[in-house]
Amino acid sequence: MKNKNQKLAIIFPGIGYHVDKPLLYYARKIVTSLGYTCICVSYPDLSKEEIKNRLQESIQRIMKQVEEQLSDVVDTNQPQELLFISKSIGSVVSAEYRKRHNLKVPQVIYTPIQETLTYGIENAIVFHGTNDSWCNTEDLKEVCVKNNVSLQLLENANHSLEIEDVIINIEYLKKIMETTKSYLEKEF
Repeated sequence: MKNKNQKLAIIFPGIGYHVDKPLLYYARKIVTSLGYTCICVSYPDLSKEEIKNRLQESIQRIMKQVEEQLSDVVDTNQPQELLFISKSIGSVVSAEYRKRHNLKVPQVIYTPIQETLTYGIENAIVFHGTNDSWCNTEDLKEVCVKNNVSLQLLENANHSLEIEDVIINIEYLKKIMETTKSYLEKEF
């Protein structure tokens, strides 16, 4: 059943970083408080090694499943207020979905991977740790500046936007969620 005239937040998780982990869990809480219905997509079983070694093949496998999941949810012919929230490989999946359906959807992107940059990033806020081995910080900065996208850098944070100190991680998470909420309230 299509959700007409509804505010929908589509959540594109990572591999191994599912929707109940902190970034996506609290992002869902924020968008729900702003009146969105959350739709969380899921992917076929893939390992991080498969993603690294066969990225394009993995993305196509994921896209097949995502297209099926969203076929009864997203209706590009009806008014819907869409928001995409993605983490890691989800940033590529959401970019591919936007491209296939010619959508201009606002985005919250947590830790994009390098492949995401080939799609360009627009109409978004991006969070990235400077010790994230899945995406080059300088390349990401360049794309964000070129497209006038807000880039939030967390010093020494990894691909989960964490460091070794759990207390600092909690402070980072608070800052990330405050910034996410502020961005969404300003945009909408």
